[in-house]
Amino acid sequence: MLKYDGPKVAVSHLRVTDYKDLAMRAIDTDALVRAIVNDDTAQSERAVALLTVAEVFIPVTVMLELKRVLRSRYAFTPKVVAQAIAK
Repeated sequence: MLKYDGPKVAVSHLRVTDYKDLAMRAIDTDALVRAIVNDDTAQSERAVALLTVAEVFIPVTVMLELKRVLRSRYAFTPKVVAQAIAK
């Protein structure tokens, strides 16, 4: 993870003591798919660990792509997609 050692800054209307306060992990669609379908044990374990160890940012575009992949590639029904995402 990158660390900012520069001066303290203000971002928008929030006062931030340091850029490191803004750091958050993000996850991509592939990692979420691995965690849900568990089709590759090693990758699935790593993806689940990433999701459980720390707070993770999931962009809306990743959620949309996740739905598309689960529906088209894995033939998940809308109900099963919703259940998988709810976990």
